[in-house]
Amino acid sequence: MIYVFTPAGDIIELPDGATPVDFAYRIHTEVGHQCVGAKVNDQMVPLDHKLSNGAVVRILTSNTKVGPSRDWLMPSNGYVVTASAREKIRHGSGARSATRILLRAAKSSTVSCAV
Repeated sequence: MIYVFTPAGDIIELPDGATPVDFAYRIHTEVGHQCVGAKVNDQMVPLDHKLSNGAVVRILTSNTKVGPSRDWLMPSNGYVVTASAREKIRHGSGARSATRILLRAAKSSTVSCAV
């Protein structure tokens, strides 16, 4: 296990090999879904960066991002170690796909109502 800090000084426990994506999802699902970058000890790092004990981690988010990247689930990419983050990514990606399907269907069909 490793112990990392939020910028506010809160301690977050994560397994060895955890990444900023794991950290983001441990903080809150929406932080993970909107994650676009990370700083570790005030240095920009890639999202597959392996966190180390005692690091201060800041997650960069975007209000326009609509969900997690499916690429984060590929083990060979090394973005996610924790089962919890993997499950939240799967769920978020599924919800995003369902929303896209519904929006496409709504745009392609006309609905008329008689009052």
